[in-house]
Amino acid sequence: MSKSVNNPLAPKPDLDFLSILGSGSFGTVIKAYDNNNYRREVAVKKSSKTGNEISRELQIMIKTNRSKYCVELIDAFYTVTEMNEVIQNLVLEYMPESLATVIKRLHHNKQRFSEIETAEIMFQILKGLEHIHELEIMHRDIKPENILINFETLQTKICDFGSAKSVKDGKNISYVVSRFYRAPELILGCSDYGTEIDIWAAGCILIELYIGLPAFMGSNDSNQLIQYLNLLGGIPFNCSIISSSPLPKDILRAITLIEGKNDILNFFKHSEKQKIVADLVSKMLNYNPKERFTASQCLNHEFFDDIRQKYKIECN
Repeated sequence: MSKSVNNPLAPKPDLDFLSILGSGSFGTVIKAYDNNNYRREVAVKKSSKTGNEISRELQIMIKTNRSKYCVELIDAFYTVTEMNEVIQNLVLEYMPESLATVIKRLHHNKQRFSEIETAEIMFQILKGLEHIHELEIMHRDIKPENILINFETLQTKICDFGSAKSVKDGKNISYVVSRFYRAPELILGCSDYGTEIDIWAAGCILIELYIGLPAFMGSNDSNQLIQYLNLLGGIPFNCSIISSSPLPKDILRAITLIEGKNDILNFFKHSEKQKIVADLVSKMLNYNPKERFTASQCLNHEFFDDIRQKYKIECN
């Protein structure tokens, strides 16, 4: 990585910008050629820079760069607009498309990933989360849009660390993670959450890989929680997220009394490993964050037995 990460006056990479890949509140991502690296295709994420310190996103990406299951940070530099606005430019490896795009395309064509392909994609997502969580970092926005994939090779990587945060880095806010993948403790307003919220989101993605649509599509936070309760049943009264929630006690009491179908198996009715994948999902969607599987525990689940053999990785 160039010295421009630490020195805004350092020489800037020689880039030819091609087309906008995406834009939003996070900034803009542009496809480009890196002329310093044999015109390698890259993605440049441009966002406003405030203060004199290196942004949290950049600090985290420098750490996650050691994992091949997280998108590679190639370089970082700063530019100044005509309005004297400082722009942070993160030069990232280019991946063809997001998992969200692929899932939608397959669903539109009435297709889906095979079971072994699903396992391979999920394995890589969990390997990325395992690395991030070992660094005591929460991604806080795991969703198919933030998973990049090469459809031909199934190479899969986690991207967009704009919401990521160290577990030890001050007080949390509960309004994180896109709604369809938001863990129940977040919906209940708990601020003492940890890396477990990423596992819940990954569990939702695993279901989506099978059915081609988000498993829970709440119109608002309350409706999202109701969908969880209808499928998984009421949250036990002694669950830590009940005692940690700032919501009124009468509402929390009502939540614990709801009886759901507990019908996870139905998501996987076309699967040859129906009971096995349903068991893994139930471990990932455990209401109690302390009992929810870690990424390492997920990787050791029998659902991934064939994939561990392929990758020749011993998951401890």
